[in-house]
Amino acid sequence: MNKNKLYKIGTVSKLLGIPTQTLRYFEDCGFVHPTTDQESGYRYYNAWDLNFLMECRYMRSLGFPNAVVEEMLHKNNSKSLLTNYIQQEHKLIDEIHQLEKTRRIDKRTQKT
Repeated sequence: MNKNKLYKIGTVSKLLGIPTQTLRYFEDCGFVHPTTDQESGYRYYNAWDLNFLMECRYMRSLGFPNAVVEEMLHKNNSKSLLTNYIQQEHKLIDEIHQLEKTRRIDKRTQKT
């Protein structure tokens, strides 16, 4: 990926597998700030934006709320990142346990 090259929103969408609506949403949330051509209105993303978007997508896939994603990416503090990842891991483990309980209860009720 060329560091100086700029990519249109459609190209970024195809490269990263992120719908254009989601890219606009990430922009609205303040995650990325693409350059906008004043004449055409096109958004242009650079290599840094693409890396940032991949990180956003990954964090969102782990279930982090937008506010936490924004904080984690802008702080760029290793200790803060680790703390947030550990907290999210505990939250997901709790959710797994709750789902397992629900599944066991569901199985028992189906047997009766």
